[in-house]
Amino acid sequence: FVDGQFEVTHRSVTIEIGDTQGVYGDAPDLSGVTLTDTTASAQDAGMVGGESTNQFRSLLSTAADKMSSVGKYDITGTADEHGNYNV
Repeated sequence: FVDGQFEVTHRSVTIEIGDTQGVYGDAPDLSGVTLTDTTASAQDAGMVGGESTNQFRSLLSTAADKMSSVGKYDITGTADEHGNYNV
């Protein structure tokens, strides 16, 4: 025999970013945004072993800041390889 290799690759997941709100003059706080794993494939069941979508919070951003005018601003997530997942 000549040894071979078994490679474990990133699991792809689709994460839905929920809505939140803040008050004019306060810096946006995205820590309470609901992140939902919406991966819906029989072959790719999403998060593994009780892991949480909370690990993806560092990938969130918004153009709003504490001086932003009243209105709606998108909350976006950066697609990235993060830990064992490809978001």
